Amino acid sequence: MRPTTIAAATRLVAAVCLLLAAANARAERNSSARLAAFAKLPDWTGWWELDRTEPASAGSSTDDLPYSADWRARHEAQRAISTAAADGEPPLERAPRPCVWGLLRLLDEPLRFEATVTPEQTMFIYDVREYRHVWTDGRGHPPEGVRKASPMGHSIGHWEGETLLVDTVSLSDAVPIDDRAAMLSDQAEVTERWSMPDPDHLQVRMSIVDPRALTKPYQVTYAYHRVGAGQRLPPQGCPQRTRQAQAGDPKQNSSAGGGSDAN
Repeated sequence: MRPTTIAAATRLVAAVCLLLAAANARAERNSSARLAAFAKLPDWTGWWELDRTEPASAGSSTDDLPYSADWRARHEAQRAISTAAADGEPPLERAPRPCVWGLLRLLDEPLRFEATVTPEQTMFIYDVREYRHVWTDGRGHPPEGVRKASPMGHSIGHWEGETLLVDTVSLSDAVPIDDRAAMLSDQAEVTERWSMPDPDHLQVRMSIVDPRALTKPYQVTYAYHRVGAGQRLPPQGCPQRTRQAQAGDPKQNSSAGGGSDAN
């Protein structure tokens, strides 16, 4: 057999092996066990938005955070800077705001998001170009020496019936958790219970433990209402870039957008 014929036959065998491997992978992803797991999951299809008319969300305020004395002093100082910057022309060099929202602020703001539920993860996609993975494939958090802090932190969860239980660590302490300069430390741990009380509402009950910043756990509940299904929502731009463009910074454009997809 000629060398060229042998080479062609080898390539053909390799191609067939790749096709078989791909077919096996597809079969595994669509196995009867995985389809059965899908069937047990709730359908959170659609776009959702914070509902301030709901009692669960209307009473929530980070002003109620049980800060320790030194952390409250730090918070008040930062809040004074933010308040001064909000008066008149915002002095960007005095009160810079990162072009990210971060997990806790996303939960507390009337932003729209989509939730995609699979057996391996639930993914939250926000209209400010940020997204969040909640891993439900059995993995744990990375070891403490390996963890990398980010605005979204690292989230793992599991299902109890149609309720998603989430645990999040490794949140960055450089990102405010609301528009009033509330901050937490990098030791904060957030637990959540996501449920769907009716077809048009989602609800999350959240508890925050932070041994450095808080004297006791902080608990809050948010309610979200459905705003439509299958809509294409235009992403919002980055607030920092928008202000810089308004201030005449030629390097920035208010339509550029921004955000963080780290997790």
